[in-house]
Amino acid sequence: MGVEKTRQKILAAGGLDSLGPVGLASYTVAELTGDTPPAADNLGALVWCSDASTPIPCYSDGTIWRTVNGAIAPAA
Repeated sequence: MGVEKTRQKILAAGGLDSLGPVGLASYTVAELTGDTPPAADNLGALVWCSDASTPIPCYSDGTIWRTVNGAIAPAA
């Protein structure tokens, strides 16, 4: 018996609690430095950079993708 996975956009005023792990969408360095998905359209969004020298979460500052420590999207 498998688990059905559903992707939905959730808007939650006042916070959001999860009963399990929350997965991040995965992108490559080339995708993030090529602005896919567009950083300007995803201010504050978190993604997973899967092929960085050390895979790392990244966020959009509204202009570019940055690693969670503030560096510009990582090198492969």
